[in-house]
Amino acid sequence: MLRIVLAATAVAILAIGCSPEEPFIDSYDDSWRLLAASKTGSMTLIAMPSGTVVSTDVLSTAFGGTADVASMHRFRDDVFALAADDSQIFVLTADSLRRKAVINTGLAGPASSIAFANATTAFVTHPTSNVVSVIDLTTYTVADTIPVPGRPIDIAIIGNQGCVVSQRTGEVRLFDTRTFALSDPQRVTEAPTYVEADPTNGAFVIVSLGAGKVDADAKSVPV
Repeated sequence: MLRIVLAATAVAILAIGCSPEEPFIDSYDDSWRLLAASKTGSMTLIAMPSGTVVSTDVLSTAFGGTADVASMHRFRDDVFALAADDSQIFVLTADSLRRKAVINTGLAGPASSIAFANATTAFVTHPTSNVVSVIDLTTYTVADTIPVPGRPIDIAIIGNQGCVVSQRTGEVRLFDTRTFALSDPQRVTEAPTYVEADPTNGAFVIVSLGAGKVDADAKSVPV
């Protein structure tokens, strides 16, 4: 409340001190950039709010080739683009969208999600191989893997605790980001697919698509 009052007072003083002939100068820049990816191998940079396309080949410019991008994630000064059908994660600088590194996840296969524990460690889910990779962000390499059965598809982290959802088995597992120790699985509604952390309340929110959305079972309601 004090900050709002002070701001209002400053504006009032400024208005009194300006004559009607003096122009009003607003230096606020209400613009931003939107980075969009598709499974056609393109990453497009769009200037907002004008909607002007700045570049249609961001990935090609930075890395010399294209890839089907499943998702993108911003962490600090980097953008992590997860390849949909390849064992690679492309790392770009967020400011200039230049190449920073390529993380090769090897036999673990394509990554479906990534979560960051701190400045040096990230965790990546691999549904096809039933593992979670531990990524060393100082070298951009896989430092370890954690077996997680049931098609681990999404991951989130609060503090030193992570949460992995296994879509096929309808289970959730918590893990310690320092020791990689997994908790016993907890059953949730069929086909858990998305998890997000609420750092304020210290909770994980999970979205389940329901049976019949990812398998041949009779359809059930998403939760």
